[in-house]
Amino acid sequence: MPPPGITDPATQLRTIIAAFSRLDVTAIVATAGIRLDGIDPPNVHLTDRLPQPLLLECADLLVTHGGYNSVS
Repeated sequence: MPPPGITDPATQLRTIIAAFSRLDVTAIVATAGIRLDGIDPPNVHLTDRLPQPLLLECADLLVTHGGYNSVS
């Protein structure tokens, strides 16, 4: 069980994916290998990992946790 105040990462990802699925966007969500069976909105693409520099060449917006790669 996660410590108090910490949400299960799979639950957080499902929330993010659900939010993107309601928007008129194409979204790519890196799951870090977390299994999300049964989630397949047509406008949200799931991947284990993705090189951020490659993605940033064509992205209009980056939603991130603020890690080193993201802010540099």
